[in-house]
Amino acid sequence: MYPQSESRPLSHLLQTKLHIPGTGSTLVQRPSLRRLLDQGLGAKLTLVTAPAGFGKSTLITEWIRQQPYSYGWISLDGRDNDLVRFMEYLIAALRPIQPGLCDSVLQYIQETRNLSVETAMTLLMNEVQALNQEIIIILDDYHVICESSIHHGLTFLLTYLPRNMHMVIASRSEPQLPLPAMLARRQLVRISANDLRFTADEIRELFELTVEKRLTKEELACLERRTEGWIAGLQMILLSGGEYGVSTTETNLFIDSFKQHPSEEVEGDIADYLTEEVLARQSPDVQQFLLKTAVLERMNESLCRHIIQKESGQSLYEAVQAGLFLIPLDRDRVWYRYHHMFGRLLYNRLTRQYAEIVPELHRRASEWFRINGYTVEAVEHAVAATDFNTACELIVQEASELLRNEMHMLLRWFGQFPENLLTHNPALAVLYAWSLATFDRLEEAEDVLDRAEPYLDSGETELQSLNGEDILGYFAAMRCMICLGRNETEKAVVYNEEIMRRLGGVGNISTAYIVGYNHDGESLLRGRFGFFGGLKQTLAIYPPLIARWQSAHDHFYGYLHTAIGECYYERDDLAQAEKYVNIGASVGLKCENAGIFVPALLTKARMSLAHGEQEAAFALVQEVRNQALRIHALSFMPVIDAFEARLFIRAGQPQHAARWAENCRLQVDGWIDPSREFEQITLLRLLVSLDDGETAYRYAERLVQVYELKNRKAAVAEIRILQALLLERQKNLSAAVKKLDQSLVRAFSEGYIRLFADEGAKLYRLLTLWKRQRSSVSKRAQDPFFQDYTDTLFSFFQEEDGASPQHLLSRLTRQEMNVLNLLAQGFANRDIAETLSTSTETVKRHCKNIYKKLSVSNRHEAVSLLSDHFIV
Repeated sequence: MYPQSESRPLSHLLQTKLHIPGTGSTLVQRPSLRRLLDQGLGAKLTLVTAPAGFGKSTLITEWIRQQPYSYGWISLDGRDNDLVRFMEYLIAALRPIQPGLCDSVLQYIQETRNLSVETAMTLLMNEVQALNQEIIIILDDYHVICESSIHHGLTFLLTYLPRNMHMVIASRSEPQLPLPAMLARRQLVRISANDLRFTADEIRELFELTVEKRLTKEELACLERRTEGWIAGLQMILLSGGEYGVSTTETNLFIDSFKQHPSEEVEGDIADYLTEEVLARQSPDVQQFLLKTAVLERMNESLCRHIIQKESGQSLYEAVQAGLFLIPLDRDRVWYRYHHMFGRLLYNRLTRQYAEIVPELHRRASEWFRINGYTVEAVEHAVAATDFNTACELIVQEASELLRNEMHMLLRWFGQFPENLLTHNPALAVLYAWSLATFDRLEEAEDVLDRAEPYLDSGETELQSLNGEDILGYFAAMRCMICLGRNETEKAVVYNEEIMRRLGGVGNISTAYIVGYNHDGESLLRGRFGFFGGLKQTLAIYPPLIARWQSAHDHFYGYLHTAIGECYYERDDLAQAEKYVNIGASVGLKCENAGIFVPALLTKARMSLAHGEQEAAFALVQEVRNQALRIHALSFMPVIDAFEARLFIRAGQPQHAARWAENCRLQVDGWIDPSREFEQITLLRLLVSLDDGETAYRYAERLVQVYELKNRKAAVAEIRILQALLLERQKNLSAAVKKLDQSLVRAFSEGYIRLFADEGAKLYRLLTLWKRQRSSVSKRAQDPFFQDYTDTLFSFFQEEDGASPQHLLSRLTRQEMNVLNLLAQGFANRDIAETLSTSTETVKRHCKNIYKKLSVSNRHEAVSLLSDHFIV
């Protein structure tokens, strides 16, 4: 359960789902449909929607094989309703196009606990866009997807789809995507059931080519009317015309009976009727094969023999040869599946006629999958057979793998288990509680542990261990996770002591959760608490963990140092901060773990700025970018780029930051993604520096609304500072002071200093005004601890060399002061040049020097600082 610096392989995915289905060649050519698909390449999305049996997959398969472009195919199923699994399949589908493609995306989704679908899709799009080739992604059977995060991710992907990428979706129903908007913008080409229906001419051609039968006008009209061009129905009619579907005589007899059938059955009834006809014309062996293997989602010869208890696999061969709706899943034609419609009809027939043998068939399937190493399918069939003891045994044996890849599946399985089995088996209870806690169902997780705990003293040794380790340690780990989820820090520390004692020290189950290993995207403050601005908790819990650490080269060792170093920086203890982030950076670079060295090196860059070393800060940003690129940690590039944009804003070069904003795919009115906190606040800073007051304030309010709910203390405090500065610029001083007070109250509980100090002299005026008015504007004014905190903060500004307006203005030359005074009077550069008898270029150079010496971004901030000189 240790996090790895390198991405996991994707060997746990079913490779057959990534292969284009083998359908054989279609005799009836349909050029009009292929033209529609070709036309779709000029749009972002081609959507093919129709009920089962209309030939969606066959059409796309034959079309894609004739395209000169690279493509990735995914055959989706219900188990893919998990964002991580869906993204893994998407990456696996792209990988054959170029080795190593999307490795950064894979690392991000595997190492991030609460991953952002927008971040993941952004990283994926950036990698695809860098390719010098066209790519088509086909998602087959998308109707099985009901997970909202996947719909949202696909919507985001389609909104910003790279020019060299095209999507094709096949679905039985309309997907939850912005189809009307895409259609209006000509970004969507649709193919519906009406387009897919066989016309009378195509039905005639199909029968002539398949069974060499010329249909009469009456027969043709009957088939067209009754099947409505439904391809699967026509195929079953052909299959019903003889043992292998080629007997003209039998076909005539079937058509006659079909014509005489009096009622107008709906599609389901026709399919059921035709299935009976298909089965009736097969040999007894093939009939038994079809029904017994209907419990399988995929099959091969060995599995089929095990299911039907027969030495020979001849029935599979016969079924394939007869064209009985078996679709090959790989190029070697080892694995097959039934056409979904036909498989469902067979299973319905099986449960109606032979219900008593269905559990045994599932049990045999489970046995075969277990023996051959397919754990998920083994558990799936064991649960279907209600063989819960076997399912329980498999889940406990493969706990690490299942917890890593199958969390949604685990919850679904546990939901079908008998209640007493979940509570009487402590190992199973821990896994169930873990699954619940992962999805923030903390009360349910705690209830499971409470009900299972009495059975820990049962004396049954097999119930007392998990992965060969003390089960009590795992119970403590779960209790610790629940306490951390509730911010009950003191209790979490107590449980963590027990974890370390029982599970051989730190580094097993709970440490990743305690440390917050890439907990929520690529924010800068590391750690479980840091993401929420919890400096006190981080500094209380992490140092004791370091003292107990066994290895000075472990990922978590570096992670802890980086997190502590960031906290010391925020407290303005720069000496301690440097000590810790240096160790964090060293370990992170040695382990090649960007989650450690990126925030460590960027904290060093912030320290350089605190010392007035702007060039050193830019150099550190370039260093961290090079290191991240070296190990292909592209998921950290957005936060590195955003940090550099902040440096440009601070250096008075917002035009460079504006170029960053054009590429970061953030929208002021778009969805607020909590995992992109640093980028979003950077965009807010840019809007403020560009004097886009109305947009900036509106965006700030939207950000605050989200981050208040998420309890992101530092984020809310920083946004309130920016709002205060914005209001001050608009001369609304009373409102500005109130916003600053809100920020101070937020930051006080954790003791933030640099959050304010890093704003420099431009915050000095507001802080001075607030101090004068705090008794009337602040609810905490009478709190002595709050008074001590704000006095310390105010003293910092006064004592910091160059922080006060007086000190900053003293750095200016006489001519620069003349320019600044004229700027304050509203003179343009040309007017200043005339007044001072110099050139416009010289005035521009003076302005640049003024901004740099005063640590401001523009003339407004410089003039505001001059005003402070006369107020203070």
